[in-house]
Amino acid sequence: MKPPDSIKAAERDLATWYVAHGVSLEGRIPSSFFHDPVALALLRAIELLEESGSVVSRSTVQIQLGKEERLLPCGLGEIVSLLLDPEITEQPGEVAAILEREVMGAGQRRAAAHQLRCALSRLGQGEDPDRVLAEIQSHHTPGFGSLGSFDPEPIRATPFPTGALPPVCAEVVREISRVAMVPESLAAACVIGVVSAAIGAGLRIRNYRGTTGANLFLMPIAASGTGKDSALNLAAKPLFDLESERLDRWEREVRPNLVAHLRRVKAKLAAAEKRKTTDLESEVNLREEICLLEREKTELERQIEARPDLIVGDCTKEALGVAMASKPNEAIAGISAEARGILGTVQGRYSKGSDEDFFAGGFSGTPLKVTRIGRPTVRLTQPCLALLWMIQPDAFRKLAANSDMVDSGFVPRFLVFDTLAEPGEVPADCPAFDPSIEAKWRNLIRGLVETFHDASEASIVEATLEASEALRDFDNHFRMERRSGGSFADIAPFVARWPEIAWRLSLCLHTAFYEKRAAEIPLASTHARNILRLMNWFVPESLNLLGGLREEQRRTRKERLRELLAGAVHGHMTLRDLRKSHGFDPGEIEAVARSESWLRIDVVQNERGGPRSKVAVYVRERP
Repeated sequence: MKPPDSIKAAERDLATWYVAHGVSLEGRIPSSFFHDPVALALLRAIELLEESGSVVSRSTVQIQLGKEERLLPCGLGEIVSLLLDPEITEQPGEVAAILEREVMGAGQRRAAAHQLRCALSRLGQGEDPDRVLAEIQSHHTPGFGSLGSFDPEPIRATPFPTGALPPVCAEVVREISRVAMVPESLAAACVIGVVSAAIGAGLRIRNYRGTTGANLFLMPIAASGTGKDSALNLAAKPLFDLESERLDRWEREVRPNLVAHLRRVKAKLAAAEKRKTTDLESEVNLREEICLLEREKTELERQIEARPDLIVGDCTKEALGVAMASKPNEAIAGISAEARGILGTVQGRYSKGSDEDFFAGGFSGTPLKVTRIGRPTVRLTQPCLALLWMIQPDAFRKLAANSDMVDSGFVPRFLVFDTLAEPGEVPADCPAFDPSIEAKWRNLIRGLVETFHDASEASIVEATLEASEALRDFDNHFRMERRSGGSFADIAPFVARWPEIAWRLSLCLHTAFYEKRAAEIPLASTHARNILRLMNWFVPESLNLLGGLREEQRRTRKERLRELLAGAVHGHMTLRDLRKSHGFDPGEIEAVARSESWLRIDVVQNERGGPRSKVAVYVRERP
């Protein structure tokens, strides 16, 4: 629902803000606060039209700009006046589309358009305009100078909102960033991934979706030599140390006893199989004894395989299935500072088929079965897999280009972003990790493992009504955007996962805040707002990465549409038939028609009467 007429001014000001250097905000944006000559002249033209009572539209703005021509840099064109057209600004999506198409550079337009949509939505809900616009202004966005001189270099990422993390996590992120000389976004991915791994399957949160676990799939992207290993080692050290202690105790005490017991059972089984019986009763008793010994042998072999691992590296789904089955709650984490090899395994390097379905099931808790040649079948009833896989940019491009990995839902389950990490300059005195922060981090992670990861049954966290409503609104926004004709319909598998990831992230950070008491305290609205701050950072970053994939999909779809129409009888098809038989949404076809000269949309009347139909017509090039 649109608020009063002031929304039109807010939309106009927001759009104009993206072509200005700096703005100080008090209600509407006065032109006196603009330093960019294009924006200043533009607002001056609008103000003159408003003062004279004239209509503010594309044509009137352009005429007024012509009168003030001496104030304008050369090459202004019509782009800016398009943003001020009242007919267009009635539709926030149209304003964002124009920004994407005409103003923003490829490296930043999706993030800017997303910020604009979010701001318009908040204004539409009645939130204070000064606050909304001030928050947007605080982001690092480009100054345009003039539309003809935009810097083509990619913009650096918006600073990661470390302050939205629980206090201990925020301290650790900043300390890892300082010591390992990496961006806070990279350090934060490590910290959040370790918290997710430490909780395991021992905690779930109840919401309108049912219950959701804390296991996350995280994929921060960073080039080789930028500090991935150092950051991960610092963040995961409490997990590595705890696992090492448990494995050492298991190798020294538990495994030798199990092996000795198994040896005795095998000896008893061999003796029983050689024993002769003289009557039916003895035969029945012997078979029962052998059956019991076989069961005991199988169980001991399972326990010997059940190492107390908390983390796995590069392994097949068969090995991963065994590791998960050995845990009371079937939970384990995969952590790697260089996951290129792991992704090769997932995509079928060592088998005839790929393993992405297994990993997708481990994320969602879907029952899984792993068949092993010559070994018992492994059955998992509610697997819980958390992943923190760092990869290099080229590895992600190859992964995203694999349609099977995307269509199966494997890649969309990851929260993926480019850290934009660069090699840091080594200082004269190499920094060391603050012992007090290290101790707090160690106590937090160990406490989470012992309280939740080791639990045989999951505890349930409730959410307050306010927190649930905030996350539900976030969910509904993207449900609308991924519908047919929506802004994100072409990447719907990715967008569909963002609300679920938000709930998982909320459980992780709620647990890190309240630690062992997390199950006793509901998720508060303040924490939900912090989660949305984080997601409003992650979403534009993900969109930036998916930009190339979206462009490729658009080109492929466009070519497919062209082939269909070129091969159709008379070179045209109704939009209804294209949707019904070929999956082309009318909005998608109309968008292509606006940008391509070979396609025209006609409205025709059927010879037999009835309603008029829209027809896509292939316009053949003249020889």
